[in-house]
Amino acid sequence: MSVIRETARYFGREKGVTLMTLVLFACLIWAWASSGHHPASSADDPFSEASRIQTTQEIRDLSRSLETDFSRHPGVVSAVLVLILMAALGALVDLWLLARYREKVRGGIRFLGRSPAGWSLGDVFGLFVLLFFSEWVISACFAVLDRFELIPVLGPNTILMASTFLRSLVVLAALLHLAGKKYGRSLADLGFGTRRIWKQCAVGIVAYAGMIPLYLIVVVGVSQVVHWVGVEPPVQTPVQVLYREDNSRLLWSFALFMGIAGPWFEEVFFRGFVYQAFRVRWGVRGGVALTSVLFAALHANWVAFFPILILALALNVLFEETGSVIPGAVLHMTHNLVMLGATLGVKTLLAAG
Repeated sequence: MSVIRETARYFGREKGVTLMTLVLFACLIWAWASSGHHPASSADDPFSEASRIQTTQEIRDLSRSLETDFSRHPGVVSAVLVLILMAALGALVDLWLLARYREKVRGGIRFLGRSPAGWSLGDVFGLFVLLFFSEWVISACFAVLDRFELIPVLGPNTILMASTFLRSLVVLAALLHLAGKKYGRSLADLGFGTRRIWKQCAVGIVAYAGMIPLYLIVVVGVSQVVHWVGVEPPVQTPVQVLYREDNSRLLWSFALFMGIAGPWFEEVFFRGFVYQAFRVRWGVRGGVALTSVLFAALHANWVAFFPILILALALNVLFEETGSVIPGAVLHMTHNLVMLGATLGVKTLLAAG
């Protein structure tokens, strides 16, 4: 009962969060009620079910082609060799990190001190509500502008990227205002610090190399389970955009956002803000576990859940060990850029037939 009373007090006190929550629930109910009344979509719409099925079929056909005749795609052989080399390098890094752990020199790479986060779980919940609410408002604004032809024809991919970018700016501004104005915290308290910045970047790259073996094991394991069960995995939205978009400027803009800007925002939000609040409430292990599961779940793809969970665990542990978001942001950027390169590589193979 105490939890219910605290929740009621929170919503009574935070009227803005309460209003946004009610609007979101109303939108969900409206979307559910009208879900069966949409006209059939076509493969021309990059986010339609028909387009996603077409992409899945093309990737499956390419996979079968690779299984039967590797010589038709010589670039794949080089990619596989690079992957094996990365896995071997990662294994060596893991052995080195294990040796450091046994020598009990953990904490020797800490770049920033840590004071307990002043913000609460209610603040975290409020920012998540703002995240979804701002996304809905921005998407609705674009829909209205498009409906009355007040903006040039941008296309769904451009609108998606613009909406995501604006939503990130809104949430980041609210986060910085909350931490700075309400709690008097600095950027260093969120994990920012320029002390030994190049070493921080190097730590992020080394940590990514160490993550690769476990990440690949999980990816292969999930792929085998999906194959044995016989289900068609859904295509992630970023992958769908990269496959279906032909505008080179938009592709470069999307790659820059996904590979560089996106990871920085997510590290400040999830590690610098969310994890620190969870850590105060549930300790290091509980904070790492809950933040990682939440991070993976919000990517909304059940096949990618466990690989993303491995990435999130690495990012949370790295933040805990260094006290800085910079190594995690470098790791995150490296991973996203590698995934971008792999996706565009597959797109090139599909185009080559």
